[in-house]
Amino acid sequence: MSTSHVGTSYRAALEALAPSADECLEALRWSVVRDGEFHRREASPESISKLTGQGAEWGGYAFRQLRLTGFIENSIDAFTWQSFDQARLGSCLDLMSGFESTAILRSQFIDMSKVRNELDYRRKDLARLAHSQSPLAAVLSLQKLLVTFVASIGSAELLAEYVTASRAAICYAWADRLTASAVSEIAECIEQMFDLLDANQAREAARACSTMRLMPYKEGAEPLEV
Repeated sequence: MSTSHVGTSYRAALEALAPSADECLEALRWSVVRDGEFHRREASPESISKLTGQGAEWGGYAFRQLRLTGFIENSIDAFTWQSFDQARLGSCLDLMSGFESTAILRSQFIDMSKVRNELDYRRKDLARLAHSQSPLAAVLSLQKLLVTFVASIGSAELLAEYVTASRAAICYAWADRLTASAVSEIAECIEQMFDLLDANQAREAARACSTMRLMPYKEGAEPLEV
């Protein structure tokens, strides 16, 4: 985080990785993730206002927030709701994994000591939440840790692409599909990743991180309540 641009993008990314304090907006987020037909609806401030029974001002606010966090995307000719089927989620996780591997390999040539305390803090937070019954909290904690790691590389371009690829909507969709065992296994992969980095084994560390992204859910398994 050697430039002001990286620092600004980093702080904005962390702020976006949080549940909404607005109960109606939070319920709408989960509807987008869990309702397989939701993406067929119109995505506009007016339609959101009508759907929720809220006023026009709130509809505009919700539309902006949902775009910012990845629940609404700008397609060729219209705004549409993001679709989170298995193929789409898998592609998103693969893309995130690619950026994470790039950051891990680059970290071997960078002095990471300045961000070590923050990384350690976020590792402890993830370890604590991995044993809770809130997969969303654990996934958001994980993403804050990885955003911090990518930001520490100091590349504004890499961070911008990673933040775009790993917005909150993906975290919600992944958390909704994780099995009970996968949450703790993800935390174990992260610990392994950092242990390997400390041993100067960047390639193995990247492999550990990639393994984590291969666990969206098991076919036929019941997801945890979030």
